[in-house]
Amino acid sequence: VYKSTDGAENWARIWEGENLARYVWVDPRDSERIYVSTGIFDRDAANSDIPNGVPGGVGILRSDDGGKTWEVLGAKNGLRGLYVPSLFMHPEDPDILLAAVTSPALSTGEEGVYVTNDGGDTWQKSLGVESGLSMDAVEVSTSDPDVWYAASENVIFRSENAGQTWQQYRMVAPDRVAGMPIDLQVDPRDPYRIFVNSYNGGNLMSTDGGETWQDASHGYTGLRVHAIGVAPGAGQT
Repeated sequence: VYKSTDGAENWARIWEGENLARYVWVDPRDSERIYVSTGIFDRDAANSDIPNGVPGGVGILRSDDGGKTWEVLGAKNGLRGLYVPSLFMHPEDPDILLAAVTSPALSTGEEGVYVTNDGGDTWQKSLGVESGLSMDAVEVSTSDPDVWYAASENVIFRSENAGQTWQQYRMVAPDRVAGMPIDLQVDPRDPYRIFVNSYNGGNLMSTDGGETWQDASHGYTGLRVHAIGVAPGAGQT
């Protein structure tokens, strides 16, 4: 993680560690308080030991001095999973953060959506998932902060009461599978208009809160190319 204090003219590294840094949030009330989520579903942490069944990971980091020192928010805080590919700060209360917990090659059984109401001191699981199903993206609507979203492979969850209960929907469009979600974006004008960008699936859009989807990848597919073949001859086909 790098930080600039002169409008990006110069940068200084303020954190490096055992897993990928993913999301960075700065408390709008205090720029010295920073959160960083670490990990993603398809890359093991440097401190993992796969042959011996140790997934490793880091969790969520918090700094109260602008990145000079960091506290790891993990199991001692109730955040059981240490691979956190998505983190979202509540638009009205910065002490509320929503985290997606996934798993790498080794499932920890703690995958799901976690929430803190006290700036990361304590975390509770808001949404559990089936064994082996990772949680990869979370989002809170800025126009209606009671509407929350969480996404896994080809599946999206929606809560309309700030995570107390969730509804589950298939995340597929005609002729296109959603794939593994990397990020969600909710239209700031409409809490039920939502976009997802995914590995293998490209971009999808829903206008009814995730119940139905349409292809939004016109000009950009995001799909994986598995092979290219060249026809015999001049090589133009």
